[in-house]
Amino acid sequence: MAESATEKTATLPGKCRLCGSPLRVLFSSKLPVAVSSACFPVFRPTLIMQCTTCNLYQKTDETLVADYLNYQVFDNDPAADKLIFKTGKPHQTRSQLVADLVVSQLGGNREGRVLEIGCQRGAFLTALKAAAPNFKLHGFDLDPSYKSIIEPICGPNTYCCGELADVVGPFDACVLIHTFEHIPNPGQVLDTIHRLLVPGGLLVIVVPDLLASPLDFYVIDHTCHFVAPVLERTLLRSRFVGRPDTTIISNEQIAMARSVEKAELPSTPLEPCDAPILSLLHRLECCLQKLPKGPSLVFGTAVIGVLISGVLGDDCIGFIDESPFQAGKKFLGHTIRSTDGLRGERVILGVAESLAPVVGQRLRALGAEVVNPWELAGV
Repeated sequence: MAESATEKTATLPGKCRLCGSPLRVLFSSKLPVAVSSACFPVFRPTLIMQCTTCNLYQKTDETLVADYLNYQVFDNDPAADKLIFKTGKPHQTRSQLVADLVVSQLGGNREGRVLEIGCQRGAFLTALKAAAPNFKLHGFDLDPSYKSIIEPICGPNTYCCGELADVVGPFDACVLIHTFEHIPNPGQVLDTIHRLLVPGGLLVIVVPDLLASPLDFYVIDHTCHFVAPVLERTLLRSRFVGRPDTTIISNEQIAMARSVEKAELPSTPLEPCDAPILSLLHRLECCLQKLPKGPSLVFGTAVIGVLISGVLGDDCIGFIDESPFQAGKKFLGHTIRSTDGLRGERVILGVAESLAPVVGQRLRALGAEVVNPWELAGV
């Protein structure tokens, strides 16, 4: 663990994106590859900084790779929206769940005015329109071409791109679903949103939960990374009050905050929480360096799967996925296969450690030679 201690105490030039304080190196990856939000390998090592004052985890401009004008997640297929399963309840998409949360806060019978920032192709706006037909919906994103998709959902002159400050308010609510972690100037954007909202307006932010999903560090276009206490104080700095909830969606946190006229940051320092994050990442990298040589399929097309494919190089001969909307689609030059016909094939599991034993058991029953990378640490 001497390596981790060295990384945590080193200081590099640079200032925090949120508060302007000095930064220190928290994590320097030994892997040659990172992952884009669109789940493509980016051959650049991950370097994570931490603010010495506000504790925000972040990448510097020099280590960030982002190209949102060519941003696609399986062609932004709305059917690819994450499914949320709750015991005893019908499953929902993430967009439907967040739409229900907004309606519960605003009331569905009034003409609430709602802006989604980072609307992409309108999965959330479509869900919100179905849940609250009286709402006046608007979308904002960087791509001008989304106008032809969003305005048929929301109506004429409801899509804006360019500068957020040029959007005409006020709004009763602003929603950012997996957008806030991409923003290079989070404090300035929150201040702009505060001006766009009515007094007491609702802000809903959905971001990865770093404690539950430390591999978020490897997503090379995620500018900032959040644990719940840091997200809560980030919101307070721009006069939003609300505590993030990490129990609604697995590996994610949802903050439902209200704008206030004044807010004060607590004087007590935040408790450090990076030890378990760093421990898992160092163990994962150790395991990936011990992957077997030779042709292998990778199960999973999310962050771990892409990291594994990058480490394997030409030894990666394709991808397996159980999700119905994935099978048959092209991914990194391969057609994603279902779990049919795996007998005798080597399959490396690109899934979370908690899921790997269950997935591995299913694939072994189909005759596959399964490699669980999480079991390679002691090899």
